[in-house]
Amino acid sequence: NSCTLNISEHKSSNFSFFPNPTSSYLNLNFGNIKENIKISVFNSLGQIVFENRYNSTKFLVIEICDKKGIYCLSVEADGEVFSKRFILN
Repeated sequence: NSCTLNISEHKSSNFSFFPNPTSSYLNLNFGNIKENIKISVFNSLGQIVFENRYNSTKFLVIEICDKKGIYCLSVEADGEVFSKRFILN
């Protein structure tokens, strides 16, 4: 399986997010504190609809304000990349 822009879906035992599907907010749980975090969300056309950087955290809440559809969440933290699909309804 792959997300938009050929980003491979990677599973991490420490990373989780909820709810899925969501109406706007995603809760991101890293399991432990991560540094230099970059969060990107891509729509089905590969366009960035959300992007932000964070210094150090264990938990984030992000708001996605876009059309209903399937999106790809990309998380870069501590040299790792996690990619997950979610539904915005």
